[in-house]
Amino acid sequence: MVDADGQLTRWTRPNGVSMDCGGEPSGLRPGRRRDGQSARKCSSFLGAEMKAKADVVKEALLIELERSRVQLLAEWSSNGMLDLIDERWNARSEDMYVLHWIPEQGEDIYDILVDGKSVLRVEISRSPGVDPLLCAISLEQYRATFCRNKTCRRRLAGAMELSARRSRR
Repeated sequence: MVDADGQLTRWTRPNGVSMDCGGEPSGLRPGRRRDGQSARKCSSFLGAEMKAKADVVKEALLIELERSRVQLLAEWSSNGMLDLIDERWNARSEDMYVLHWIPEQGEDIYDILVDGKSVLRVEISRSPGVDPLLCAISLEQYRATFCRNKTCRRRLAGAMELSARRSRR
């Protein structure tokens, strides 16, 4: 949008988001005005836009975690894995989120947040007749040992948030 002096007062991004620019022309670097002074409104809006993108990424992560939960429960209930977990670990829960999955040649390894309280590491052998290995890990130990990168910490935080939402229902 252009004001009476012919200066751009509103800037619309390709994604349809618009911002108040305080006279920033579209050809200049965002956050700077034509006179060289910083445009606080623009730079603060760009920060808000980055936060909005982070919110979209977080929402996509939560959707992915929820889908993995539904798929895990459907697959494991059909092959008896949930009964085995209940038998060995006394955790019959619908509140299970896959934090990490490693498909290897001889086995599949899953890290699963159960009830938002602990992590269950499950190793399922692809060889017939071999029982799955189950290992319970506390959240603190999982964070310190296995969760060393930002992606893992984000998945864990997202799964804990979903678990907290389910427990409130």
